Amino acid sequence: MKKILIATLILSAGAVVNVAGAEILQVGTETSSPPLTYLDVNSGRQVGFDIDLINAVGKKAGFQADVRSMGFDALIPALRTGSIDIMISGVAVTDKRKKVVNFSEPYLRNGYSFMVKTENAASVKTMKDLENKTLCAQLGSEGANVMRAIPGTTVKTFDAPATAYIEIASGGCFGMLYDRAFNAYYLSKEKGKASGLVQVEVQGADKHDYDVAIAVRKEDKKLLTRINNGLAQIKANGTYRQIYEKWFGKAK
Repeated sequence: MKKILIATLILSAGAVVNVAGAEILQVGTETSSPPLTYLDVNSGRQVGFDIDLINAVGKKAGFQADVRSMGFDALIPALRTGSIDIMISGVAVTDKRKKVVNFSEPYLRNGYSFMVKTENAASVKTMKDLENKTLCAQLGSEGANVMRAIPGTTVKTFDAPATAYIEIASGGCFGMLYDRAFNAYYLSKEKGKASGLVQVEVQGADKHDYDVAIAVRKEDKKLLTRINNGLAQIKANGTYRQIYEKWFGKAK
């Protein structure tokens, strides 16, 4: 609950409304995956594409997002127990996750590229080239499941993608199938440029391309409708495009 509120009325687990009628919902995200979500070192605040998106959706859907940072693997448990009301963190829509949460309409289509040391890049062309390798993954991510399904792999998990990148650079693992947008963003920064890593496209990885969406509890059907309506409105009025181009550049 934010200190700026003078008086509040509890609506549900995590949700409040102030005296002016502005609903505040708790939004969970993992903040080490730029450009979707990360902590700005200067302001100490959560920033990124997902943050701008949920704020814009909230304006149309009639709520204010109170963003909370937590580990990616903690997000769904926090949502299901009511610690948060909404989950947005580049979350892949999967059949397994659909059984425990409800997803909004997709707001991104994403896929994997492979992060690897530059000197090993030429040896990676297809998914078969990743067999019997030690690979890195973000804890709780769908990418970890994809890599575990590759024959003979050993998958080492890390709380943050940045830690996995360091592990690859040090030779602790061969590489990592991870979200293409995140890989590209990391490599565009000074730390990424100096890492000795490169991303390569892997034949066969495209069958694992996935939709990204916002998640709510199974019982929060009205909230889901509000979020979907908000998404539709910001796509129709050009706000979504502005946010997309701010973080990813103009679509090709």
